[in-house]
Amino acid sequence: MKMLTLLALMACSGSKDGASVDTDTSVDEIGGATTDTGGEGSGTTGDDTGTSATDSGTSHTGGTSGGLDTADTADTADTADTGVIAIIDYAVAGRWGAGSLSEETVGGEGQALLMEVWYPSLDAGGEPRIYGFDDWYMDGESRTGVAADCDEPKPVMIHSHGYGSINWEMFYLQEYLASHGWIIAAPDHPGNTFYDDGGLFSTLLWRRPVDVQDTYDWLLAESASPSSALHGCVDPAAGYVASGYSFGGYTAYVTAGALANSFGEPVLDYSDDRVTAVVTFAPWDGYDAITTGTSSVAVPALTLGGEVDATVGTDFQDLFSHLTSTPRAMASYPDAGHLSFTPVYCFSPGDGCGLDFVDPDALTGTLRTSTVAFLEHIQGAPGALEQLPVDEAVLSWTIIAP
Repeated sequence: MKMLTLLALMACSGSKDGASVDTDTSVDEIGGATTDTGGEGSGTTGDDTGTSATDSGTSHTGGTSGGLDTADTADTADTADTGVIAIIDYAVAGRWGAGSLSEETVGGEGQALLMEVWYPSLDAGGEPRIYGFDDWYMDGESRTGVAADCDEPKPVMIHSHGYGSINWEMFYLQEYLASHGWIIAAPDHPGNTFYDDGGLFSTLLWRRPVDVQDTYDWLLAESASPSSALHGCVDPAAGYVASGYSFGGYTAYVTAGALANSFGEPVLDYSDDRVTAVVTFAPWDGYDAITTGTSSVAVPALTLGGEVDATVGTDFQDLFSHLTSTPRAMASYPDAGHLSFTPVYCFSPGDGCGLDFVDPDALTGTLRTSTVAFLEHIQGAPGALEQLPVDEAVLSWTIIAP
């Protein structure tokens, strides 16, 4: 299969010697007690159960393919009459269902952009989303043909896929974010998917961030159009979160302000000043295309990576070590490989797939909770940062917050 080319990731295999990063900081050290809302039982603190920083118990993943667990959803009690601020549980799916649609547009460089979009919906109709192709497919938990719940604008994430991958590689995360009220759009990067791999690497370095910006521009245009299914979903003044896996991690970082290297010096600026935060999963430095340039990122940053990643090594630690923005957080998974973050590719043993690696449910569950909790924290949600999962057997944290 052509998708097997992802495993090679342009022959960037083998661990790298990364900068030493302190991963001993716990959630409790930055204020582990959740916000006291005045409601009965709401002031719980991070405990030693090894599950999460709240009293919610279990993270829900719905299997290795990452489907939503719709049996449990976050508490959405109406607080209008009590004046109490509800703290939402990010370890379970949110109050919305996830809708999804596929679209195509033409980017600013004339490139065709195939996009997948996930959005919150209260519509119980539609059809189940099936990801993949005739000989390789998996069921999602989102539904097509359902109305978006956009009575008010929603926060936005634009996701960049890995080298030789595809836009729905982490649909287990995108569907989960949509259930918590987020709009997520992800383009297929032309010339850099498993079905279209003819792009020149030097071109991809600058055009990938253009694809991300073009995707956001398209989303703004759809939101402004009364005839669009996404009408009213996006506030143009609110900006967006740049997200990416592997080579998409490079893309997200440079879109968020990291300077790319030219002859070893961080001087190339591919940034979009509309980016409000950056989230990266097992990010790759693109053969040293970015190194110290992450010091130029001025927005909140979350990164997650595996310590036994044989494809890109510990680039996630190196790139994080130069960040100076706050809040910033790094989750380090001691038993995760590169494909642990994209279990859609674990159809056979590989780098992150198999019994020698972290349990897929444990990784996808903690990753989803971590991502939503961090992003909701920077959105101003009370008690969100304290919900970063605490499970020393699965992950450790470095957290720098004001």
